[in-house]
Amino acid sequence: MSSNYLLSYLSKTISVLIVSVGLSGSFFTTSIWATFVTNPSIIRHHLKRWPQEVKHLRKLSTPSNKPTLNDTGDKCISPKVDKIHEPTRNEFPSENLIRDSDSALVHGNVENGLLSDKITLSDESYKFVLFKIYENVAFITLNNPPVNSLSEGLVRELSLALKKCEENPKIRCTVLQGSEKVFSAGANIKEMRDKSYMEVYKSNFLSEVCDMMSNLRKPIFAAVRGQALGGGCELAQWCNFIVASNKAKFAQPEIRIGTIAGAGGTQFLPRSMGKGNAMYYLLTGRKMNAEEAKRAGLVSLVVPDDQFEAEVSDLAQEIASYSLPALMKTIEAVSQAYETSFSAGIKTEHTLFQSTFAHNDLKEGMDAFLKKRQPEFNNE
Repeated sequence: MSSNYLLSYLSKTISVLIVSVGLSGSFFTTSIWATFVTNPSIIRHHLKRWPQEVKHLRKLSTPSNKPTLNDTGDKCISPKVDKIHEPTRNEFPSENLIRDSDSALVHGNVENGLLSDKITLSDESYKFVLFKIYENVAFITLNNPPVNSLSEGLVRELSLALKKCEENPKIRCTVLQGSEKVFSAGANIKEMRDKSYMEVYKSNFLSEVCDMMSNLRKPIFAAVRGQALGGGCELAQWCNFIVASNKAKFAQPEIRIGTIAGAGGTQFLPRSMGKGNAMYYLLTGRKMNAEEAKRAGLVSLVVPDDQFEAEVSDLAQEIASYSLPALMKTIEAVSQAYETSFSAGIKTEHTLFQSTFAHNDLKEGMDAFLKKRQPEFNNE
């Protein structure tokens, strides 16, 4: 059977089927069909292009997930997506942060504009820190290469990011981290070199870091994967605790450039490792590895480097699963141990403990315990 005969037969058969279904009376429809019947070559052409046309039709029928323009002319990602990508354990948290336009940072895989609904975009542009929120956990990554020096710009942006964490009611825990090789190498020596005494005295140099960190009420821990030196080591110590990769290094080397630790080092180290050990590291500027830092009391947890991201993520989410008022009161009670006598600290603890009986979260927690189920805390 020839192809022309087949096409002619096919055309007549389809004509009969259309008539049997019922003509619409549309002149346009009748004219189009007449063209196809009288020109078998047209049918041959469309049969050859059928796979491409089907693909094109499917593309047109699928909602676009590409960035579009909002009312202000900025790029935005369409919320109308059929599939949402959920970051896997190995994908989160990591440093594959992707900038969507010039004013937002997002974390995780982005495929054809698809984002996890658990990712929150930051509403400000940061140059020296990367700020992202995953569920109830905020991740702040120092981003001032090559060594994440604590420049004035970084300190300013870090203060803004931490303030947002404190103000956001959804955030229950914050992770402060650096790059894979360097957490932070401390103050920017180039910025410091030409400063005079009166200049640093009047500006209360480095006090911004201390004031910023000392006023935090929500849980925050440092995730140190590389070197934490000088002000970087002190910044990590301002957090509630430190989790370190087994490749991490710590030091207060200020003595080697003719000065002393100026952002808490002389106060933190004696409290964490005792006077003798603190003197040793402060007077020599020598580095300690992660295991040495843990034995000395500086580091709370050491994790193999290849498991570091997963462990940090799990730990942050575990803390964020608890009642935020209880977390905050725990931090307040422990902090009093540095400021007051033992008896005064005990009184503070009793007061805070008794106040938790006004929390709905306490009722929920006890009820869940007795019924052997997971509690659902509402931070009330």
